[in-house]
Amino acid sequence: MRACEEFLVVHNGIITNYKDIKSLLEHKGFTFESETDTEVIAKLAKHVYDTYHHDGTFRQIVEIVIQQLEGAFALAFMSTHFPGECVATRRGSPLVIGVKTKSKLSTDHIPVFYSKGKFSKLGMTVLYYLLIEVQGVCGSIYYVG
Repeated sequence: MRACEEFLVVHNGIITNYKDIKSLLEHKGFTFESETDTEVIAKLAKHVYDTYHHDGTFRQIVEIVIQQLEGAFALAFMSTHFPGECVATRRGSPLVIGVKTKSKLSTDHIPVFYSKGKFSKLGMTVLYYLLIEVQGVCGSIYYVG
């Protein structure tokens, strides 16, 4: 599988230290197709996955990634390594998550996994919509590894 097929990052915001992270990743052999901070985030996720994937969940990998980022952002991650999972996070930027289901869904049953919370799966099909938007401008999408 090509590296560019492993991680999808939807991003809005500004990563102020992306040039430093990009330089570190270039020294580790990563090449870049653009000058965007979104590509840097996706490739950092790939690097963290390659380094820690045997020891962590997708959420834990994303937590390691965002600990390295400086700035204000809203992010959503998906990966072929974790099918059916989407991890979304924010720091200083809005993030809206919409839920669609065929049955009535009480707000206390929305299966959102918080960093320090508990999660229980529901026995129903639930479709999530993520909106990462600031002042009416949607953020970048980068599908890379």
